[in-house]
Order: sequence, then structure tokens, then C-alpha cells
Amino acid sequence: MRGQWCTSRLKTDAVDKCRKDNIRENVLSDTEPKNTDKSGKDKRLSGTAECSVVRKAESKVFSQSSLAQGAGTNIVQYLGIAADEPERIKRHSSRDDVILPLVLIGWNEDYCRQWCEDNLLLAPTYSDSFRGGCWFCHNQSVGQLRLLRKKYPEYWELLLKWDNDSPVTFKPDGHTVHDYEIRFAAEDKGLIVPGDSRFRWKQVL
Repeated sequence: MRGQWCTSRLKTDAVDKCRKDNIRENVLSDTEPKNTDKSGKDKRLSGTAECSVVRKAESKVFSQSSLAQGAGTNIVQYLGIAADEPERIKRHSSRDDVILPLVLIGWNEDYCRQWCEDNLLLAPTYSDSFRGGCWFCHNQSVGQLRLLRKKYPEYWELLLKWDNDSPVTFKPDGHTVHDYEIRFAAEDKGLIVPGDSRFRWKQVL
């Protein structure tokens, strides 16, 4: 739990390897659009002010790209960082091969979430969870684990199985998923109060 290693090892490292290995060729040059339908029209929200802003950013990036300079590869990353995430924006805005479309069109996190809800793209777990996509993460709070067990028992059972398979404990303090199962079972029986700040593991273990 010293850091979000999964973000680097499972996400950004994979993208960087793709970029370095040059496995994608001739990606989206502004002279050869790939997002067109059979009629030749751009499928990306054509005609909207938001699309116009992103297109201008694309044109700038592609005109400075390796492909424009005669190389055989042009890779541009589109990062879904919202307009109200200043630290993340600062970390990525200096790169020439990165476009932040949500920042360019001014969409903050709340608006992005609402757009996803309106277009039926929000995962069901996000209806009552802050980080529903990472249901197996050991960084989850006790409340999130309790919610997972109650509303998504199939995931909880899988987490218990992985707990048996793991060579290390779920939490760095030595507690396992099975310890939390005992704790939550005691809550179900009314032996302890959920969320009680006075809770101590010796009450159930």
C-alpha cells in the first residue's frame, strides 16, 4: 500500500511500451482521418464547438509529430483528465504527444459523471461506490468493503478466494479479507455496530 502501483504497472507502463516499440503505425494523421463513416463525415461530434476545440489541438500535435517529420509512426495519447484536476493537468500538459480533450472543452468530473449516466456508460457499482472499478483494491475503506460484501456477494466470494491464494495479507497490518468477513458477520448478528470508531480487532478475532 505504499503507492498506486497498479496505475503505473498495468496502465501507463503498458502505454509507454506500446509507444516505444512502435507497434501502432500511422495513427490518426490530420491529413488522413480515420474516424469517418461511409459518407466521409467525421463521426466525432462533428459540428459542435467542443469538437472544434479538440480538432485544433489535434492539428497542432500532429503537425509537430514524428509522422509529420517523415517517420513511420505517430502516436498521440488522449487522457481522460477532467478540467478540475489541476495537479494531473500540470503533470501532463507539457508533453507534446498528449491531448487532454476534457480539459480543452471544460468538462469537470461532475459533468463527466452526469454525461456517463445520461448515456448509460456508468458501471452499476458507481451508484453507491466512489471507486467501483477497483472493487478488489486493498486501498478500499472498511465501508467500501462492507458495501461490496452486501451488494455484490459474487465479487466478495472471489475476493475471499484470492485472499486464500495470496502470499501476503490483504492489509499491511496483517489482516486478511477473511478477518473482515468475520467482522462483518459479527455486525450482521448485532454483536458490534458497523462503523463504530471504538471497534478493535480483538472484539472479533
